[in-house]
Amino acid sequence: MVEEAEPSIGVAEFDYLFPAQTLTVGGSRLVLSYLSNCRRETIDGGSVTIGLTESVVVGGSIAIEVPPCGMAQPVIMADARAAGAAVKRHEGRRVVAPASQITRTARPAFQWDGGDMRVAIYDVSGLEPLLLWSAAAVDSGLTYPAKAPALVPGRFYSVRIAGPGGIRSADFNIDPTLDPGHGTTIVTLP
Repeated sequence: MVEEAEPSIGVAEFDYLFPAQTLTVGGSRLVLSYLSNCRRETIDGGSVTIGLTESVVVGGSIAIEVPPCGMAQPVIMADARAAGAAVKRHEGRRVVAPASQITRTARPAFQWDGGDMRVAIYDVSGLEPLLLWSAAAVDSGLTYPAKAPALVPGRFYSVRIAGPGGIRSADFNIDPTLDPGHGTTIVTLP
């Protein structure tokens, strides 16, 4: 997870990063926290490739802290129901939760303004986002390819586009039972 980042890096505080994702830090500073092992990395300059438990930095420097931390061991009672919550602290900034779009098809079209972008689709149904597919896209949209991993009803997804204008995202899910008047086959990014 990103703790601190300058806008030129292309990520923001509280963004989750994924294994094999590479970022150019340049002359900036990036601070990351690995939640699984409490590792905190301060990266100055160069480029960084995210790993499962640590980063690989090329052309820059890295300072590592591993504070003592322990994982809570929850006790699950027999009558417990499935539930969960998460908190993001935003130091006084107004945060608007994205609305989830509903599509009728497992091969939605994605549309945006702004031309060529890098597109990534994540399954956000679990505790951590899972990258399903990523590719470069030309113009202002693309249709999810048939050869990409299947998108299934009942799961939640996020599409993220990155390009010269920055990073934008939209959340969506699939409900093939919707009649044509209540769902779409297009996911629009702001």
